[in-house]
Amino acid sequence: MKPLSNEEAQRLHDELVPSNGWQPPKEIIQQQELRPVSWVLTDNIPEGIGMLAGSSGVGKTVAVVPLACLVAGFTHTDCNIKTKVPRKVIFFTEDDAQLNRSLFGVRQLLKADGQSEDFERFTKMIHVFPAQRLAGQENEQRIRWAIDQFSIPHEKLGKVPPLIVLDTASANFDLEDENSNAQVGRILASLKEVFLETKAPIWVIAHLIKSAKGLTIDDLLNASARGGGAWEADCYWTAAIGRESDTSSKTILKIDKERAGGLRGHEIHFKVNLLELELTDDLGELVTQKYPQVTITQGNKKSREHDKLERHLQNTVNAMSHELLIKDYLSAAEIKKLTGAKTKDQGQIFAELLIQQRIKEIKTPHEKHKDRKVCYVLPTQEDLMRKTFLGIVGKCDQKSTPENAIFESGG
Repeated sequence: MKPLSNEEAQRLHDELVPSNGWQPPKEIIQQQELRPVSWVLTDNIPEGIGMLAGSSGVGKTVAVVPLACLVAGFTHTDCNIKTKVPRKVIFFTEDDAQLNRSLFGVRQLLKADGQSEDFERFTKMIHVFPAQRLAGQENEQRIRWAIDQFSIPHEKLGKVPPLIVLDTASANFDLEDENSNAQVGRILASLKEVFLETKAPIWVIAHLIKSAKGLTIDDLLNASARGGGAWEADCYWTAAIGRESDTSSKTILKIDKERAGGLRGHEIHFKVNLLELELTDDLGELVTQKYPQVTITQGNKKSREHDKLERHLQNTVNAMSHELLIKDYLSAAEIKKLTGAKTKDQGQIFAELLIQQRIKEIKTPHEKHKDRKVCYVLPTQEDLMRKTFLGIVGKCDQKSTPENAIFESGG
């Protein structure tokens, strides 16, 4: 029998042994009709792979945990963000203690909202596992295992895969260089393959570059996540998480890149309250433990700026009311200082106080301030009833105090 040549032997081997290399792709069937966007949270978060990035300590987990609970169908009455199809949520977390405090806050909020506390139902929908730094193939196997284990049947959709939350990227991906676009790109390629086959949404929580520390939410969209180019290129949507300002307790999620259309700049607002509970520790001693309770609403920058201005106006009127206990009137410069705002914003706040008739302009007594023609007090009840106080000449002995003036509690 004539022996096979090397070329013939290789050809026979290729015919008998399937190759593990490149395989022809399966063609995607084109849709004749336009199809609506598939949402995880209706009109807020689309399906696909999403990246939520924020600076260290800004409250990424505190915000993402209650947001993910909305995906599982746990929502409070005042929340205007809903899901049509609740699904299970799987967390792979680097800090289970912090995550459990946030989950406790969600359950306490539901209880305060008048909803029956069904801990068993909660634990059936929310599952927590420790983060593991895994390479691409192992990470893909882990996520596929979670999808197989926690998909739930649906009468119309067949089955609904869970939401996978990877908190954080650095704790779940085995990357030699977190800033390497090539390494991040390979990880995302495997996640994308999982999503295309299973339609399981995947949220990746990532750290922003160190230079983003301290930036407000309106500045964060110009900052990148570590390995940022790959995130932005390969994710279906990306979002920044940050503080509204240094003085605000509100955390904002702002959508940056997205493929649903019309979501860029869209905001989700989180109001975080830290509550306390008296507990007994392992030594039998009484300790105080804090936990976050978060309310969530859909919002936008315009309404946020309006609310911010309103807070400044109310706080300024309050501050004026206390100053006018010992003074007959205030100058424009004094009022601007009381706003507590940045110098560039003080003029706008002062102008709004006049436009909205929250302060009253009067003629300055010449014997005290010959160089100042007008000064300001708070309007009285009678002034507001007449609506004629703006710009009129008042009497210097008509002192505005908390007893006869209108002022609002600070927001």
